[in-house]
Amino acid sequence: MRAPGLRPLHRWGGLLLGAWLAIAGLSGSVLVWWHELADPHLPTSAGPPLPLAQLLKQASAQLPPDSLPYRLLPGATPGAPVQLLALDAADRRLTLWLDPATAEVLYRRAWGDHWVHQLYNLHAGATLGEAGKLAAGLAGPAMLALLAAGLALWLRRHGLPWAELLRPVRGLRGLRRQRNRHRALGFWALPALALAAATGTTLSFPEATRAALAPFLAAPQPAREKLGPLTLDAAIAAAEARLPGHRLAWLDLPDDPAAPYAMALLPRDGRVAAPARLRAWLRPGLLEHSPAGAVEQARAWFMALHNGAALGLAHRLAITALGLAPAVLWLLGLAMGRRRRLSTAGQPAPRGAAPARG
Repeated sequence: MRAPGLRPLHRWGGLLLGAWLAIAGLSGSVLVWWHELADPHLPTSAGPPLPLAQLLKQASAQLPPDSLPYRLLPGATPGAPVQLLALDAADRRLTLWLDPATAEVLYRRAWGDHWVHQLYNLHAGATLGEAGKLAAGLAGPAMLALLAAGLALWLRRHGLPWAELLRPVRGLRGLRRQRNRHRALGFWALPALALAAATGTTLSFPEATRAALAPFLAAPQPAREKLGPLTLDAAIAAAEARLPGHRLAWLDLPDDPAAPYAMALLPRDGRVAAPARLRAWLRPGLLEHSPAGAVEQARAWFMALHNGAALGLAHRLAITALGLAPAVLWLLGLAMGRRRRLSTAGQPAPRGAAPARG
């Protein structure tokens, strides 16, 4: 059964979108190792950690003028630096790494000052502003369409032996050899590339993803407790007591004294999970807590699968290798197109080339 239009869709779509998909894949291969490449390795002082309220007060006094602190991230392990995030006068994100025992600023960096930040902006399309982000998000569905067209063409087989469809075959030359490499790589990489494209789309359009999942997944109802006047550290201790086995992952700071502190707690064992959300009003002593709902759990898995964080080191290495596939497929497609043009221009086809089909 013929499928008119599949061949030009796959060919021209791949040639036109291939450069961007190659960039996205290569940048994603590097971003899997974001923390190893970008996070500073900082020694900290021995001794017990300061209460977070005291650490926050001392660190905020060391921020540049007109900076607004908005999030505090305790270290994931005892003695690890604490991060304070703020918006500077130019509205750029500023990160301060703090000694948890002294509140000394060990290191500071604004967003964009490290090359990994620039690579992330490129990967997410942010280099071109909001239009670039939209284009990067739409590249996911476009890639899924290209993969579907490629699979349909692969299934048509064209009388080729199965070995030539499934693996590189020795002895082939010219265009037939390039097609063999393209078909085999495309077939084996297709499931993982489809998963990367689908999960990347959900990350680009979080609200649309939530809206799509919400009718099928129940949402938890938050519960409130009246505890009496609280300090910030007492509120954090109460929050962790409500969720055994969890730790404070980050604390969002209110810009109004009457507003609540918003907390996110994650499992201490590092398993893939969406953060449980809590809010604490210190003066009246209210604590509102809500476990992560099924929608957010699904989104946490989408992110972990996309970033290589779901299945340990082997997963990260697999994502690194997978990121090379779009570039190789695109380069093979360019080479195939060049050989076809030479053939149709009347030049002799390279030795061993197959007839110009597919």
